[in-house]
Amino acid sequence: MATELLTNVSGLADEMLRYLVTRIPETVEDDELRGLTLGSCSSNIESVQVAV
Repeated sequence: MATELLTNVSGLADEMLRYLVTRIPETVEDDELRGLTLGSCSSNIESVQVAV
């Protein structure tokens, strides 16, 4: 299952970013902050999936 989820890290990270943007609107206003947040989302998803 983890291997299957790893193929969709990008999609999951985008969903996670959308969730965060609804709660932290400033994220969408700053391109650098948005990029860093998206990168963090991807890294967190990969870390959790590898740990499983």
